[in-house]
Amino acid sequence: MTGTRPGKTALAAVLLACGVGIACIACIACGGARAPSIPDGKAGAGAVAPGGAARGTPSGTASAQQGAAEGVARVPARYVLTTFAGPTFDEGRPEVSVPRVEQALYEGTRLLLDGGVIVRAGRRDEGLQGFTSVPARLGGGYLFWSGEGTYRAREFLGEMTLLADVHPVTARPWLDGMALSTREGTFTVDLRAAQPTLQALPWAGTSELLALDARRAARIDAFGRAAVTLDGGASWVDVLATRGFTVRALGREEGRIVLTSTRGGAATFVTREGLVDIEGSALGGARETAPARRFTPISRLLSVSSPPALARLSSRALAPESLFLAVASGARLPSGGMLVAVEEGISVLAAGTPRPWMEGTLLNVSGGYTRCQAVVDAGAPLLACTHRRDGAGDGDHIDGAGHVLRIEASPLAPSLEATFPELGRFFAGRGGSLVYAGRCGSRPPSADDFLRGAPPPPVGAQAAGDSRGDGEADAQQEPEAPPDPLPPDDARVCARGADGRWVEHRLRGEDARGLYRWIPGPSGVTALVAARAGAGKAPESAPAGIRVVRVRVDDPALRKRRFPSLGTWTEQAPIVDADFWEDEEGAIRGWIYLPDADAQEAEEKTSGRGKDRERAGEDRERAGEDRERAGEDAEDEGEADGAKAPRLPQAEAQGRRAAGVRIDATGRVTVFPLPQGVTTVVHGGPFALARTDEPEEGPPAYHESTDGGRTWRAVEAPPVGSLDLPMAPSSTFTCSAVGCGMGDGGLVRLGWGGPPPGAPRRGAEGGDTAGEAAEAGEAGRAARQEGDGEEPAPNTRPGRMALAAQPGQIAQLLRLAPAQPARLTCRIEGGVDPLGAQVRPSPASRPGKLAFAGGLPVSIAEASRAPVGSLSGDAWTAEVLRPFAPGTAPRRLTVRGAPPRNTTGSVVPILAPPGAREPVDLLVVLEHRGLQVGARTPSFFPLEGAGYLAAAAQLGGDALVMLDPGKGHLLLTGAGRARTAMTLTRVEASSGARITLGRRVDGKGLALVRYMASSGEVHAGGFDLARAEVGVLETVGHLGTLAPRGACEVAGSALRFVAEVRLAVRIEKAGGEVLLDEAREVEALLVGGGGRLCVEGVELRTQGDRGLLIRAAFGGRGTAVAEVRGRGGAVPAACLLGRSLPQP
Repeated sequence: MTGTRPGKTALAAVLLACGVGIACIACIACGGARAPSIPDGKAGAGAVAPGGAARGTPSGTASAQQGAAEGVARVPARYVLTTFAGPTFDEGRPEVSVPRVEQALYEGTRLLLDGGVIVRAGRRDEGLQGFTSVPARLGGGYLFWSGEGTYRAREFLGEMTLLADVHPVTARPWLDGMALSTREGTFTVDLRAAQPTLQALPWAGTSELLALDARRAARIDAFGRAAVTLDGGASWVDVLATRGFTVRALGREEGRIVLTSTRGGAATFVTREGLVDIEGSALGGARETAPARRFTPISRLLSVSSPPALARLSSRALAPESLFLAVASGARLPSGGMLVAVEEGISVLAAGTPRPWMEGTLLNVSGGYTRCQAVVDAGAPLLACTHRRDGAGDGDHIDGAGHVLRIEASPLAPSLEATFPELGRFFAGRGGSLVYAGRCGSRPPSADDFLRGAPPPPVGAQAAGDSRGDGEADAQQEPEAPPDPLPPDDARVCARGADGRWVEHRLRGEDARGLYRWIPGPSGVTALVAARAGAGKAPESAPAGIRVVRVRVDDPALRKRRFPSLGTWTEQAPIVDADFWEDEEGAIRGWIYLPDADAQEAEEKTSGRGKDRERAGEDRERAGEDRERAGEDAEDEGEADGAKAPRLPQAEAQGRRAAGVRIDATGRVTVFPLPQGVTTVVHGGPFALARTDEPEEGPPAYHESTDGGRTWRAVEAPPVGSLDLPMAPSSTFTCSAVGCGMGDGGLVRLGWGGPPPGAPRRGAEGGDTAGEAAEAGEAGRAARQEGDGEEPAPNTRPGRMALAAQPGQIAQLLRLAPAQPARLTCRIEGGVDPLGAQVRPSPASRPGKLAFAGGLPVSIAEASRAPVGSLSGDAWTAEVLRPFAPGTAPRRLTVRGAPPRNTTGSVVPILAPPGAREPVDLLVVLEHRGLQVGARTPSFFPLEGAGYLAAAAQLGGDALVMLDPGKGHLLLTGAGRARTAMTLTRVEASSGARITLGRRVDGKGLALVRYMASSGEVHAGGFDLARAEVGVLETVGHLGTLAPRGACEVAGSALRFVAEVRLAVRIEKAGGEVLLDEAREVEALLVGGGGRLCVEGVELRTQGDRGLLIRAAFGGRGTAVAEVRGRGGAVPAACLLGRSLPQP
């Protein structure tokens, strides 16, 4: 009994007959009625059978691999970046919402990308981190930067020359030059000048600059205070003063500057008319680059007037993640497009490109049954699917099963064609063939087949080789108990015939026990089985409908080689396996893994020496040993009677050296040679890509095969990335007629063929410059325009920047002189040794009383996360030194009742109010609790929610304001707790800047102090807790010009603060023996303003066996009171800052 042939449906007709495009997608929608749904798998009345039986459609199924290489479109292969990659795009050229070629940088290589496709590539320059095009008005060309410096090029792919010895984080156009934001600060450079120089900015603490043209620009300081000009800098508008908000970022969009505020979704634009506010706008922040790409049941693609929206709305959009699925499991349509099963739906990719033309969710299939792989035949596209139960529930679901969906009237509402009641796997082969390793399900198929109790096929009365077709049982059988698992000597396969009907075949006996895999093909279904080693009884005759190919496990060709393991069912495993197929001669073709130690043998066979060795008989003895060993090792699964089944050698070795293998009808194995030096192979069906080991000079070589490894041809290496094994086994690390997945780096090779390595082709470096200009667009043309050239403005920071001429370069080499640390020299007086056991202590020291780490009391120089004090019962005890007060005795503190559980913590400076005995007190922080050392009755108070505290300042009474720079919080203590009083806006080009608290010497205000160790710049701005504002930043001084306290005239407006400063420290004994001579971070009490910084005190602790604590306080005349403490006690010392002590 045969089924009736349905007419070709809309999707089948359109996908198979025309190129995939907008018009075709609209036609796809012209389908018929929606097919009945497959329920969620729960038993009961909800299980609804699809309408009508899955009757055969005269067709031949083509696998996801399209069987063999004859279906491959021989177009040059291209490398594609997917969304897993993270290229850097041109900062000076905004993205647009239409496709175009974009300039990008990835892994140090300059690229031209078109939707992720690498159109053109330059030389790989390791270390390049970013780039920007330079507007024509500022000199044109491009700036590139790395950790080594800043470079300039006239063309995007042209020669680069070193411009400046600075390392920008960003580079943006400014009013009269390019602004470089670096760890040392933000500077400008005029590339039009005859001798460009780095210019410091006149605004203290500026972090970001951006200009649209010579008149419109905006800038932000380190705390988000923005200013805007519309007249080329003649006047500036303070955004915080006029609009009441700070700005966290500057951006450029559609000819406007976007000021993204911190007030939650609001944006302000700088336009020709001035500042324009848009409340609630999210522009400038994270944008949705693609609208909803899923179709709702309302649209369902049933109308030509509502075609699906393009998923790619950005010129910088890369290839979607579904491209990995396309190369791994996509089905190539005769039109050249790709049909891909994605999560809970399908996707159609345009012919030969990674661009998705359509994506949608299957409307009538629940999520647990949409793990599918696309398969295309001449009648209708299919989805081969598997599923398994979640492992928790009422036990009604079977452990695993398969089903096939047929796409007909609507591409998103498939019908159920076939079900398979047990766990298995699909195999695809050449010539339009598809089978499922397991029993066929009931006919007509029903959603009930997904539940226990589904009717099994009759097994008791069938003889070996019996087949069962759709015509034998058209009526639904009564439910009965689930079938028992098949015995080891009974193997079933359900094959889709040329007429579209599914037929079950059966293999029994020794062949079933040694079955490796099923291989569908033009001649039917082939069972590839393992035969016992040595001579044995004559093999059984093959059952009807099955061809049996028996491979002896002791075949010499299998020595140290392994077939790909089918493994166990996993969520990541391929659904359709096409690694073996039947060729035109009826032989079985596939892949076999070679051991690493077999590399030399493979190379010898390539040159013919391996065959000479075999003819000479050198391998005969080894082959005999291998036969005996294989006969013992190839037996794995036993039956009740103790008989062992033979097993072909297998290995899970994804990415290993895989070679093509041919097995003739008699089971004789032939292994094809690999190209010399190959170490990694990715393969799928007859397609493979191989990489050699990286040589000492030059890149590794690449080879491709489209005939199952019989022949290889050299191909171009990828311009970025490489063929690398994924970190974990991956179902997308494979090849198909579409291309190859290259590993975890987000790189895909799309297509096959192309010129050999080194052949000239469009896209190579040094190619057609005019073509590059057309692809690069306006930015490329602007880069070629020469500027008028003008003399640079005078350097506003004499001595800070130096200019070194480099003849022949585009511009002079610019260098930024780093801040040099000041020198601190201390000499121990009296000939005593602070490290010795017997010393003459200073009058204030208390030797023998030190019971803490290193024998030293707690000081402001404690390292973060260091032991502070000790615990004894319910008491915490510590001896604490007053900050920057050498010669004073430690204060012993004991706090009882609910002490901290451990002593690991930190010590934070507290700026004391005017009139206090000492300018700095200490805050001990342990386990989110704080203790002020100088309090009348010290006790711990809660600091819940506080992170790392950098500084604190005392307000009226016992209240403290504390700075948490990591979270950007200013906290207030009071009423026994701490709360956040103000949240800072941090806008930093890099992580090189630090912030702390400062206090005016006259006590009239507090300030946030920002200093950069790399550049030495120190800026400060007063803050108002009531208004939650930070004032305009001003320059306090420079760390490179530190002087002792006596060299500064301290006015009332001067700031006092504690900072971590790098000094060149030298400590020596009275006789000249050097104890320490190196640059170290020290805690320094600084005072300054108006461009001058002076040191009032320093403290430094060294670690290890020679642990020392150096403390010095500088007086009004530049003299210093100092001491050096060690495990033996404290001894006086003489210290000088800025110069060396005279030799004794």
